[in-house]
Amino acid sequence: MDDSTGRRREERRSQKGEPADPRPKSGDLLQGLFDNMPSGCAVYEVRNDGSRGSDYVVKDFNPASLAIEGKTRNEVIGKSLLDLRPTIDEYGLISVFQEVWRTGEPALFPSTQYVDEGYASWYENRVFKLPTGEIVAIYNDVTERRRLDDELVRSKNLLANTEKTGRIGGWLFYPKTLTQTWTDETFRILEIDSAQGEPRVPEGLEFVAPASRRQAEQAVQRAIELGEPFDQEWEIVTGRGNKRWVHSVATIHWEQGEIESISGCFQDITDRKRAEEALRASEATMRYIIKHDPSAIAIYDRDLRYIAVSDRYLSDYDIDGESIVGKHHYEVFPEIPQKWRDVHQRVLAGAIESEEDDAFVRFDGSLTCNTWECRPWYEQDGSIGGIITYTQVTTERMAAEEALRVSEEQLRQSQKMEAVGQLAGGIAHDFNNLLTIILGYTDMILAGSDSQGLPVLDDLREIKRAAERAASLTRQILAFSRRQALEPEVVSLNAVLAGMEPLLRRTLGEDINLVTVLSPDPCLTEVDPHQFEQVLVNMALNARDAMPAGGNLTLEIDNVELGKDCAQKHPEITPGSYVMLAVSDTGVGMDESTREHIFEPFFTTKAPGAGTGLGLATVYGVVRQSGGSITVHSEPSQGTSFKIYLPRATAPAPAQSPSTARATLALGQETILVVEDEESLRSLAVRTLKELGYTVLEAATASEALELLATTSAPVDLLLTDVVLRGGMQGNDLAMSLKTSRPQLPVLYMSGYARYVVAHAGRLEEGISLLEKPFTPDTLARKVREVLDSAGASARGTDGRD
Repeated sequence: MDDSTGRRREERRSQKGEPADPRPKSGDLLQGLFDNMPSGCAVYEVRNDGSRGSDYVVKDFNPASLAIEGKTRNEVIGKSLLDLRPTIDEYGLISVFQEVWRTGEPALFPSTQYVDEGYASWYENRVFKLPTGEIVAIYNDVTERRRLDDELVRSKNLLANTEKTGRIGGWLFYPKTLTQTWTDETFRILEIDSAQGEPRVPEGLEFVAPASRRQAEQAVQRAIELGEPFDQEWEIVTGRGNKRWVHSVATIHWEQGEIESISGCFQDITDRKRAEEALRASEATMRYIIKHDPSAIAIYDRDLRYIAVSDRYLSDYDIDGESIVGKHHYEVFPEIPQKWRDVHQRVLAGAIESEEDDAFVRFDGSLTCNTWECRPWYEQDGSIGGIITYTQVTTERMAAEEALRVSEEQLRQSQKMEAVGQLAGGIAHDFNNLLTIILGYTDMILAGSDSQGLPVLDDLREIKRAAERAASLTRQILAFSRRQALEPEVVSLNAVLAGMEPLLRRTLGEDINLVTVLSPDPCLTEVDPHQFEQVLVNMALNARDAMPAGGNLTLEIDNVELGKDCAQKHPEITPGSYVMLAVSDTGVGMDESTREHIFEPFFTTKAPGAGTGLGLATVYGVVRQSGGSITVHSEPSQGTSFKIYLPRATAPAPAQSPSTARATLALGQETILVVEDEESLRSLAVRTLKELGYTVLEAATASEALELLATTSAPVDLLLTDVVLRGGMQGNDLAMSLKTSRPQLPVLYMSGYARYVVAHAGRLEEGISLLEKPFTPDTLARKVREVLDSAGASARGTDGRD
């Protein structure tokens, strides 16, 4: 380096006689600095215009530069910058040199990586221009510092990414200064703008929700004052008003016995808390379902060990609930069929299995029917965690369904019988009108004096017998269809059966062994005794025909109580007290198909001409009209048992009054109003009554009858009217209309069947007189005379006369 200035200064001191300067000469000082500075320093002489790397030639290199370059002075002195570093232009250093050379302003060239023989190093360059025109470059090897900076950056990035991924925010608090520092993730968790700064602690824990604030403030206060670390979960309210949960942990840092700082972290555990809450809700729901679901529920793990069971499962399978959880399913059911083991394997493979009404043997040996479903349940990762089964005992349901099926079948049968009965009753009504005409005119011819000795009399008698048989059939049809009027009274079935027993024995013949079993109780019920006698005869004859080779017929009477179970099997039966008549034979029995039709009219299993098919139909009609019901149990070759249930009566049977002899057929002189819409039948009735001496007024409809009475002043002593009339107004309507002006007028109804206008539930209303069709002139005469005499007796009794 040039030290001429220093030498000139010393020469002037010497000339003046001044003592020498004790300080080191500047040249020596600069050289010492140059040689001993730790940074590399190179002095370049600039040639030409300094526009190229070759224009900068090394004038001097200090030892540090030589060490950095790994060269000697002779190897570098006189070399250009381009000779030393052929790739120097890649780093932009030439442009820096040019700028410093041109402007004279120093420049700092940032860290630059140089790669030499595979070794990469970083240098920081400072370039300036000397007054003498040389360019000086000072460069430091910052490779290690750069490495440390990179490590620090990587560490910061790793920490930031870790915090962000784990939702963990860090913080550092200094108790002495009450200052703190938050990481970026802490601000993000709390949703607070970092530009606003951190809230003060502990007063500034406003982000902690009220539910957790007291706990948080106490924990922070004890950490500051007592140095106690904490590990807590807080509910917070973020800067945006969102509710979240954080796991807050604090660590105390001591220095010379004092708290120097407190560091900690927030971890966002909102998702975990929500999952826990959802799990609790799910578990609560599962417990509720298990407790209240009507199915028997069992949950197993993959090893088929019980995890949970419902109370219904324990009760259905008679299992001790305290000892089942944790046990293997096959330990609880050691004799489980192979079928179930196969089901479990398929379900653990992902299948869903189910079966309807599967038979199962309980521990007590009883057999039940179950409907079950077996399906896998899944872990959060999608793997099968085990099996869950739903089972319902269907034994009672199946029994109820069978009972319902039987009940519905019986109801359909009852509805069918009702429909057939309505049809049959309508036909019988019209047929009775015709039979009345046939029988009436036949009797009139046979009784006439002019016809005696005629050859047609025998033919007429055959016609009458045929008509009477037809009338008998219509009575049976009316009994089946419940369209006949009963005259019920309280009777003892014991007495009725005892009175009928001799007749039944003669009817059945010697091949049938009749056994009657009477009850020690009265067995009172309200029935029409004459109709019930017909029921006994029909039942006995039906049993006799079922035992062509002979057998036993048992008639048993008893008081019984029928409950809900019986009512479920037989919908027509209402629970209550009944008198039972059981008719059991040892005959050929019936199959199911026959049993379904036995009460239908005209249905018979007998040979053609051997039966009308109305016997059991009549029985059915009388029993149902009496408020009772009838059941049958029969199997082929096993005999048949009918049971008739009649409502039990509480009133005692009335004492039998001596029968009154019928009035002899006598002439009459009263006036009778006859109302009948069937012209032939009306003519017959009018003719019969006139021949007996009565004065007769006739009308086809009720309105005609009212018009007739309005135009005549003749008194009317009796109204003889059909029940069903054309024109809208019925027989009972006419009677009620006339009784407003003639309250004492007696009424005699005629009917092919007693509709509900004169009867309720098949029973005649009190005071009603009914002449059932078909009738003969003799029957008409006697009934008319009976009603008139009864009305006259009542009138004399009212007047106080005998």
